[in-house]
Amino acid sequence: MTELLAALVGTIVGGFISWLAANSNNKLQTTFELHREFGTNPMYEFRMLADQLLRENPHDALDKISERYPKDSISLWQLATFYQRLWLYLIRG
Repeated sequence: MTELLAALVGTIVGGFISWLAANSNNKLQTTFELHREFGTNPMYEFRMLADQLLRENPHDALDKISERYPKDSISLWQLATFYQRLWLYLIRG
């Protein structure tokens, strides 16, 4: 009976440790992927264009900027989507 209990506890503890290691590795991989994406040339261009649009239209909402500059405002939405994914990653823990 004791051996069965020890085997059960060992299985549960081993599974938990395995889960912790996989979870930690997943977080590290996701962090590197987000960092890599943030540093790409397209993301850099999105950030620069979004910065320019926001500086030129400091009091306008994003939908107004999108109406006025439909092509350039894509950069705003690309950047917003990136930060939404980052936020979801952060709150998911």
